[in-house]
Amino acid sequence: TIARTLREGRSELTEIAERRLRRRRELAGRLERLEDELERRRRDSDAADSKLAKAERAYEARRDELAAYLESDDDYQRMQAALVEARARLDADRRRLAEVQQEAEEKRPEFESDQLFAYLQRRGFGTKTYRAGRFATRMDRWVARLIDFPQLMRSYRFLTEVPQLMEQEIVRRTAELEDLVDQSLEAVERAERQFGLPPLQRDHEAATVEATRTREQFDRTAKQIEEVADQIAAIDRREGGFYAQAVERYAASLRQAGDRVLAAEASGTSTLADDDLVAEIRLLRQRVAEEERVVASADDAAAASASRSEDLAFLVRRAQQASLDSERASFDERFDVGDLLRQHEKGVIDRGRFLEILKAEAELEPTWSEKAYNKAGEAVNSPTAQILIGTAAQAALPAIRHVLSRRGGR
Repeated sequence: TIARTLREGRSELTEIAERRLRRRRELAGRLERLEDELERRRRDSDAADSKLAKAERAYEARRDELAAYLESDDDYQRMQAALVEARARLDADRRRLAEVQQEAEEKRPEFESDQLFAYLQRRGFGTKTYRAGRFATRMDRWVARLIDFPQLMRSYRFLTEVPQLMEQEIVRRTAELEDLVDQSLEAVERAERQFGLPPLQRDHEAATVEATRTREQFDRTAKQIEEVADQIAAIDRREGGFYAQAVERYAASLRQAGDRVLAAEASGTSTLADDDLVAEIRLLRQRVAEEERVVASADDAAAASASRSEDLAFLVRRAQQASLDSERASFDERFDVGDLLRQHEKGVIDRGRFLEILKAEAELEPTWSEKAYNKAGEAVNSPTAQILIGTAAQAALPAIRHVLSRRGGR
């Protein structure tokens, strides 16, 4: 019975150990292949970033040449001056229209509330449509002289007709301004084609797409490595627990036999085989105790390894998200990231502090889009930009009013 129990216990321990080793080898092989793939992805991503940086430099250099050419081109500068002047006139007309409309809203009720003026206006006095008898005509003339109807009518017409005429003039000048804007844009497009800017822009866009694609591939492979590492850690934790339970059952079987009982029984027999069996049991107990210590140590190491792996994976992800591993990032020669890692491993600094120090030490060259945004921020206050923005806003106003009127109707 004792021999059968020991054989079953050994068989269970062996099965668990072999299963864990087999699965671990499979995952370790996959992890190795993924790490090789990640290295290839990194090289591809670095090459794409380098190509993108080269395309950005070529595009920016040619665009700077174009800007210098346009600044020195007299025709283009005259066109821009005409744009500024047209926009200034249009703005002045709009301000004057707003003043006239406000004046009309304030004064028109005074005319319309005057019963004598409203009476003559309603009868069409002074117009071709006026019809009245001789007596009524004399009375209307007397009323007109009394209130100075011609002067009042001129003022009233100014308040009603002039805003409409001004609106028509603003529409005409807006169309002229839009035509000047179109001419300016066409001139810029011709200059861009002359300087070969569209092909460079297409190259830059293609390089941007390629850099994005390789970065996504790199991130997917890095994520797969994290998943495999987590699976290995899970196997160590799960199978280690099974192994510990099997060892405990094996030890319980041995304890049930009892050294003293076995020794007493063995000493009462005439053969030495029983004494040898007791000695083997004692040796196995020692091995079990050693295995228990190994299992406990392996569990602790697995937990520490999993925590360390999670920390490092987190730091790598955050560093990649901040582009600290790209060609744009540079560090001082005296900076030692290894020392920073050792401080983190010892618990001197946490993950947040690690990233703060790393970002503070890094110098990032701005991307093309960031440079373009900064230049756009500087250019947005230029007279030409204000003209373009204002024209676009005026073009959008009718559509906005139409949408708002429909919503208000519902």
